[in-house]
Amino acid sequence: MGLFGQGLPQPLQERVFLSVDTHMERPDEVVLPSEFLYTIDSSELPPHELKLKEGCPLMCLRNINPKVGLMNGTRLVLRGAGTKVLRCKIALGSHARKVFLLPRVRLNSVE
Repeated sequence: MGLFGQGLPQPLQERVFLSVDTHMERPDEVVLPSEFLYTIDSSELPPHELKLKEGCPLMCLRNINPKVGLMNGTRLVLRGAGTKVLRCKIALGSHARKVFLLPRVRLNSVE
């Protein structure tokens, strides 16, 4: 029960997602420890640790499926999260209120 016996909603649980960093070994390259890679803060890479709560605003950063509204810049609201998938609702525009499951996306470096 909440405050004074009223059924006030409980705070939403925070969910933490960690990156999975692997590298392809090449004989001519220096291998850096994963602990060092986790500390790199770059605008070109997602953070190693991402904390999300249900109801938080998100923004789509890739053109996943423009026909249904999932494109770069689309504003979303988190409705649920699994280990490898996010359930999101489009917040604005002609596709507002549509719900989608967004899978975890791999980022591969070509360098």
